Amino acid sequence: MIRTVNPIEKFLIACLIVITVLGVGAVLFFAKPASGVRGDLVYVGGPAPGVNRNHLAPGEVVVWTQTVDRVASVSWGEGEGFQLPLDPGTYELVPWSGDARCESREVSVSAADYVSVHFRCSVL
Repeated sequence: MIRTVNPIEKFLIACLIVITVLGVGAVLFFAKPASGVRGDLVYVGGPAPGVNRNHLAPGEVVVWTQTVDRVASVSWGEGEGFQLPLDPGTYELVPWSGDARCESREVSVSAADYVSVHFRCSVL
């Protein structure tokens, strides 16, 4: 037996479809785009024959704003890199890895973009 749909049921189904489409659209429209920094750290220098520059070293990066507020930090292990979500803005990245000498770097993060940073830290 085939059942017919009455006008009230049609109206309710149509309203449910419209509400669902508007809800999904609102989530996509107001969703915060992903932005931040990603990168890695390698050692350079050292006594002959020198350090393997392609080997990713463990480390930590501390992120500061231009007004000297600590925003975030991230640590990673040997053979790994890092990824850290950040709001758009300008930041000072301060890397650290054991006794290696690492220089800080200023980066500008744009909306919906990840900035790649490769730290080369010197060892004696």
